[in-house]
Amino acid sequence: MGKLREEFEAEVKKNIDRKREKLGRGLSREEKKTIVKKVFWKHFKRDVFGGIALGLGILTGVNTAKTINAPQDDKKIEIDNDSEKDTSKSEDIDFKNGLHVKIDEKQASGDEEIDYDKIMDEIIDEYNQKYDEKLSKEDLGYIKSRPQFLGIDENGEYIQDYKQKEDVDSYLTDGIGEIYVVINKEDNSVIGSLGKVEGEITNVDTKIVMDGNRKEYLEGEKKIDLTKDSDNKEIDEKSIENRYKALANEYQKALDKDKDK
Repeated sequence: MGKLREEFEAEVKKNIDRKREKLGRGLSREEKKTIVKKVFWKHFKRDVFGGIALGLGILTGVNTAKTINAPQDDKKIEIDNDSEKDTSKSEDIDFKNGLHVKIDEKQASGDEEIDYDKIMDEIIDEYNQKYDEKLSKEDLGYIKSRPQFLGIDENGEYIQDYKQKEDVDSYLTDGIGEIYVVINKEDNSVIGSLGKVEGEITNVDTKIVMDGNRKEYLEGEKKIDLTKDSDNKEIDEKSIENRYKALANEYQKALDKDKDK
């Protein structure tokens, strides 16, 4: 169990440090809970749930030496497990300092179905509400990109701009996964994009992108952050992941449709 615990602790600390450095501030308890939950599920999917749930003890502190002016937090997070609990219905993992993650059977089984159409309707509704538009699914196009680098601006936001015309503080060249870009086909403008960066699904501010036919698409004046809802509040990690999957699904559908022509 010791090795599993060490790996879990190290990954949680790494993710918290990265997030804190990106934001330039300390993280709230809720933000830390989200990170712990995300790492937990990652390990769960690797079929080590039993070892983690039964064997984890105290997580390491969450300090970072890199972050400038970020408050230090020496609090430790503990995971308590009662081996006598009935796990046939669900598993409750309680974190000290108020952190709590509940895992139900549907999630644990991996059988949860994602309603891609519903997710896309939500995204379109948010866009239409924000800009008083009437876009439909038929008005949207999708591009998949995997750039060699991303810019990082002063707010810690990722910038996709292969022409490097945007002012950024630094560049990231490692850990860049696939980015799905949503296009308004009425004017060929970028209205939003989600990407997997260093293992985390996050908003990417795409300034310019090129499709497989080397056609360029530029950012539009009307854009949305796909990690936030219509009230500009950040949605939960699972919903962001499902949005990413929905965009990937729409991209693949469009690709298959083009092949059938």
